[in-house]
Amino acid sequence: MKNLYVDYGLITEIPDDIDRLEFLEDLNLEGNKLESLPESLKNLKHLKSISLGGNNFSDEEIEKIKNWFGEEVNVEFEEMNVGC
Repeated sequence: MKNLYVDYGLITEIPDDIDRLEFLEDLNLEGNKLESLPESLKNLKHLKSISLGGNNFSDEEIEKIKNWFGEEVNVEFEEMNVGC
């Protein structure tokens, strides 16, 4: 699986074993109820983009997540506007 879209599903946590999706490139978790992410996410070596807008991350958690990925992964905390 290369793309996983679990947006606007009221999810409160991501399982620690998400790194089993080793070929994941694009992860969209927008619009859920997440406050943190498992550290195992940083083991996803093929990840290129992760969308996290519209969740409940603290500023400290946001900085931690950004530091996990550096410049190699596009980490987005702003919600995408979907036009009608």
